[in-house]
Amino acid sequence: MLLLGEHPDHIERMAARLKELSKYLVSGLINDLPPRELNQIEDLYQDCDTNTLFYLQSGTIQVESNDRVVFYYEEGDLVGLQNTLDIPSPKLSSPDPVTVIAINKEIFADHVSNKPHWAQYLLILSTFFKDAYSRLAQIHSIPQTGFLTFKAGDLIIKEGDESAEVYTMLSGHADVMVKSKKVGDIYSEEIFGAMAAFTNSPRSASVVASEECHVLAVPKDQFVNLIQYHPKTCVSLIESMARKIKSMNEMITA
Repeated sequence: MLLLGEHPDHIERMAARLKELSKYLVSGLINDLPPRELNQIEDLYQDCDTNTLFYLQSGTIQVESNDRVVFYYEEGDLVGLQNTLDIPSPKLSSPDPVTVIAINKEIFADHVSNKPHWAQYLLILSTFFKDAYSRLAQIHSIPQTGFLTFKAGDLIIKEGDESAEVYTMLSGHADVMVKSKKVGDIYSEEIFGAMAAFTNSPRSASVVASEECHVLAVPKDQFVNLIQYHPKTCVSLIESMARKIKSMNEMITA
């Protein structure tokens, strides 16, 4: 589970422990169950039976409440436990394909009933949910972040604007423009907008979607926290900056 923004270290420890417990709880249960690839999900439980919960094999699923993203399920998480109960539940969606294993809730309940760590999982999960949902009241003033979708021709970043967010291109392609001249490209899984955010300077270029793009936007003051707990993001940022430097060198020597 991924909770964006600044939060105590124990939240990350809880998320890691929940993932460990999820793997333990489904062991021996999902071995013979076929994985399913779900394309862009508007609302998972509009299309799926509420008697089903899911083990997320790949991808991310965002949890929404009152049109705000509360947190994200990641690979290795159990998804939809709250939705299988007859209680108010969040909307679960994803702009990109995910791979899941569907588990009948009755079979799951029988499987975990004698597992010694089931009670621990529920206790940690309820604590995580309490912290995540309590944060909703604190983030209404934050610019729109989370998963964003842009059509071909849409402006993702405008040259000269203040730098409020750092972006990750989840899928798609965009052009980097300076004074209406193309100077570079943004490819899938590339991080962009970080330089202006780190230097507190205006955007040095515009970024325009050349095809449909799915983008993750993170407020710049939360991006350092994301790097701290998700080192793969840091590696991606370094690779992205290396590509930009290489591209600039090629332009200079051309």
